[in-house]
Amino acid sequence: MQKYLKFLNFRLDIVVKDVCGLTGLKIALRQAANAIGNLKDTHLSDFFRRVAFRKGRQAVISATARKLAVIIWTMVTKKVQYSPPTEYLFLDQKRKLKMTTRIKKNIAKFAIDPEGIGFCKQMIMKEITLR
Repeated sequence: MQKYLKFLNFRLDIVVKDVCGLTGLKIALRQAANAIGNLKDTHLSDFFRRVAFRKGRQAVISATARKLAVIIWTMVTKKVQYSPPTEYLFLDQKRKLKMTTRIKKNIAKFAIDPEGIGFCKQMIMKEITLR
């Protein structure tokens, strides 16, 4: 596939926007995306299930095929190995993380003694050891 893309000398915007112009590549990417949907524990199958819940299987196959095209194109042009993301933070996790950092900043900003607001010493010691 690398030789095929190199031979045709495509730019990223052409491959991403017009995958349907290359019928063989389109079919291969869509079949790979469909196979990813049948896998159990990979980050792409998690993406597949999240989007399939909202949009339906046909739409998610196209979205995953596009994601695969971008991944392949990045690997070919930048000559780097693919390193899948190890962890995704979902909306509620992001919200909790932002809230805790905001509370910590406010405690430092107003020079509040953590013992004065009811934090136990174990939590303070745990926070110090985590840093």
